[in-house]
Amino acid sequence: MPHDHAHSPAVALLLSVMESHRPALLRFARRPGRSSADVDDIVQDALLLAWEQRERFDPTRGRPSSWLTRLTHFAALAHAEELSRRTENEAGLDPPPSFTVPDDTLALAAWRDAIATLPPDDRDLVLRRALDGATWDELADDLGTTRQSLLRRFEALSEALRRALR
Repeated sequence: MPHDHAHSPAVALLLSVMESHRPALLRFARRPGRSSADVDDIVQDALLLAWEQRERFDPTRGRPSSWLTRLTHFAALAHAEELSRRTENEAGLDPPPSFTVPDDTLALAAWRDAIATLPPDDRDLVLRRALDGATWDELADDLGTTRQSLLRRFEALSEALRRALR
């Protein structure tokens, strides 16, 4: 997790809770049929979401461990959805996002406009994938995340690009 040196007491508390509650979150996410890699991904996604939403954390509204458990629950639901989607993908129903650059000029202009609507970090990821040909594993390693988490992120980016292209 990145550390802000100038963070609020609430964020400092959150970081402490995140570190101390990881084992409990792993136990919470563990279910029959879930691999330990899946459980790790779920908890990693939950902690990443907690970090991204750290400014929304308010210790006066409840225990931090409850908030983290709730985020882990949501991450587990998203994981189950992803597994379902992946099963459909493997059956050939819906290909994963390709992020290829269009060949014709009009489509390229629309694609550039759509890419410009993304936040800078997401735009850089899409461009690295589409223009530089970075592999999913290379991008995941660079971000310090799992391939599965990265693919979920790209699925959301793909949807954002589809909306922007409409």
